[in-house]
Amino acid sequence: MDPWRVVDSALPTTPSGPRHVRERINVADIDCDQDLRVANRYLLRSEHASIEVQSPLVAGADDALRELVSCLFELSELAPGDAAFIGLGIGFFFDGRRGGAAPLDGAFAALTTGEDAPVAAVHFYKQSYDHGFLRLVRLLAAVRRQGAAGEAILKRRGVTPLLR
Repeated sequence: MDPWRVVDSALPTTPSGPRHVRERINVADIDCDQDLRVANRYLLRSEHASIEVQSPLVAGADDALRELVSCLFELSELAPGDAAFIGLGIGFFFDGRRGGAAPLDGAFAALTTGEDAPVAAVHFYKQSYDHGFLRLVRLLAAVRRQGAAGEAILKRRGVTPLLR
């Protein structure tokens, strides 16, 4: 028997698994300067508390609110879910997706983007704006203290609750 002899296998060989198809990447869609942008700060205020949003994506109040609402959606996916927001009467929406407390009939205060058609909003049901905002800040502070997952979400989004 010759160890250097090449022999075809008796069984037909087929490639195992699906072939990976590479998608074309458009170089114009890649933001090469994203790491170089300076993080801007915006402060959402009420009488008793504030929320600071710091991110390179923030250029004004509308961008800060969008980042806050995105953060709230991520927090609602944690263990307690929407129950914490529902119990406090806090609801929010972003691009047609709703979270937290369902809209109720009656008085509510809101923090919204834009004038005509808001893209993002935080609603405080059956309470004043200042009272609802204070409850939201206390909830964010509690999430920050309770676990690493909540703190990581707040840090990644650049959201810092500030009590006065």
